Amino acid sequence: MRRLRYAILIIVTLGLVMVPAAVLPEDDMVFCCIRPCTCLPDAKPKCVKKSRIECEREKGEVVADCMLCD
Repeated sequence: MRRLRYAILIIVTLGLVMVPAAVLPEDDMVFCCIRPCTCLPDAKPKCVKKSRIECEREKGEVVADCMLCD
């Protein structure tokens, strides 16, 4: 009975330690402004609220598109 109690206590403790990592992801929301290349017809900056990772990915795609313009 005592082992079962310790096993449950360890499982609950591990669960409490792991939950904040699952609830608070690193990709927090940011206000992302992406300025397209000047060679593209729609060269105005577009500002929207996105996750940080998504914003960095889109900025990388825009840089790749700009390389095609040159």
